[in-house]
Amino acid sequence: MKTTVTLDSDVVAKLKDYQEEKQLSFKEAVNSCLRTGLSQRLIKKPRKKFVQKTYKTGKAKINLDNISEVLAIIEGEDYR
Repeated sequence: MKTTVTLDSDVVAKLKDYQEEKQLSFKEAVNSCLRTGLSQRLIKKPRKKFVQKTYKTGKAKINLDNISEVLAIIEGEDYR
């Protein structure tokens, strides 16, 4: 199948490096890279389970329910 594709310059540079390294035609290099990339997408990798780390901080020394009071303590009364 013939088709026209516009490639970014960085992709072309990498393809040309690959082409020279493997001594392939440009078409062979493009097809090889596409096959590799597409087959990698089909492989489902098991995800590592996410575990949230928690730390005991003790009881809060100030009431965090009132934001005005918290700001007054942290920044002083001039925060307003």
